[in-house]
Amino acid sequence: MGAVEGTILALIVERNNTSLWHIHLDSKLIAAVYGGFVSAFAIYTMGSVTKKKGPVFVSAFNPLGLVIVAILGFFFLAEEMYLARGIGSIVIVVGLYLVLWGKSKDQPHSDTDSGGGTVAESDQQMSAIENGETRGPSLFTITSNRVRPIEESD
Repeated sequence: MGAVEGTILALIVERNNTSLWHIHLDSKLIAAVYGGFVSAFAIYTMGSVTKKKGPVFVSAFNPLGLVIVAILGFFFLAEEMYLARGIGSIVIVVGLYLVLWGKSKDQPHSDTDSGGGTVAESDQQMSAIENGETRGPSLFTITSNRVRPIEESD
């Protein structure tokens, strides 16, 4: 929507200067095409990570872009690296590490990628429970609509 609005505004403002609308094979065109490909790759990657790991990882890695920009600007564009920028970068990286560490402690480890098995496995487990089959010691009994804990005996 923003591109359409920007095009309309540019047509109104620059209606007398048609030379601005010619496409030239120069660094501006290459930069625009490169930016489009990089943005498309970033959006695809964020969607894949969100689907596989959840939105926490996408939002946790988002500030890391600021650190990468600061480092690349220092090396390639000869920008000055101030103490505050360095401390901020360290805080962002430490925060990212703490989020990932906390997330790893929060989720139990399992053999499957999704963490909870597949839908078919869940359906098989539910049908086994409904039929009274158990695979190990049961802590609950299911009768009609009620779930009651089993009294433990030593």
